[in-house]
Amino acid sequence: MSGDHLFVGPDLMARYGAMLNEPADLIQEILAEYRSGRDSLGERPWGHGDDIAKVFEEKFVPGAEKLEEYLDVLTEVLRETGLNTVDNAEALRRADLGGEEIGLDLVRNMPDTPGDPGGIGDLGGLPGGRYGRG
Repeated sequence: MSGDHLFVGPDLMARYGAMLNEPADLIQEILAEYRSGRDSLGERPWGHGDDIAKVFEEKFVPGAEKLEEYLDVLTEVLRETGLNTVDNAEALRRADLGGEEIGLDLVRNMPDTPGDPGGIGDLGGLPGGRYGRG
């Protein structure tokens, strides 16, 4: 972005938006593998009653639960951001096409400039212009 202008390439924007599903898929795969491995060990595989088991229960388990929760949220955010990026790219594409159509209509409907055999006109042929038609 330079100055007050922003260029958006809708096709590239849509492609990159769709690519946000890749890290979301990877996170889901890693979490599924972790959860499957953890669950296969049974409840409290670190043991019961000793000091190590107590520390593990107090420190590791809450951290692991928070990490899982964070990664679930991150996955959702990546997917939503990707979807919104693709939707915005399509809206920008439609706006760009609409702007081109409006511009072409303006040129097609512009009053002819007196003495201009080409007939597309210039500001002099518009009301209040150099030739003042009203």
